[in-house]
Amino acid sequence: FENALFWNKILEAKNRDEWHLNALKKLGNQDVIFLDPDNGLEVKSTKPYSKNGNKYTTYKEAADYYSQGSTVIIYNHRDRKPESEYVKRFYRFKDIEETKNAKMFYLRASRYSVRDYLFLVQERHFSDLERAIDSFLTTEWCFYLKKHAL
Repeated sequence: FENALFWNKILEAKNRDEWHLNALKKLGNQDVIFLDPDNGLEVKSTKPYSKNGNKYTTYKEAADYYSQGSTVIIYNHRDRKPESEYVKRFYRFKDIEETKNAKMFYLRASRYSVRDYLFLVQERHFSDLERAIDSFLTTEWCFYLKKHAL
């Protein structure tokens, strides 16, 4: 990627807060932040500071990047809950002060195991990003990805 900046420090439970603050500093001027945890958004069964907490990003962490002015894209692996219950997780961002007005949608990749890419889009990025994604989905990628409004 040209002009891409990566934060690839290992996240360990004992230093999660420090890791996150350092990532915020390093990535603070970026237009788009892509969060790629192993599994996705935090879940009740795994606490952020537990042994496997590094497989998830927290809602607060994602909201912090958004509040710095970045559009945030979050990888999230689909769980086994009913669809309506699963998607409710995305709406939790509407209850967070920093992200309550974010424009949101997700792209679903459903081949093999289902994965979603949740977008928390800054107003200034929305038109260009939506146009680019809609154009992208007119290609053969439309067989692999589907856009969903929130």
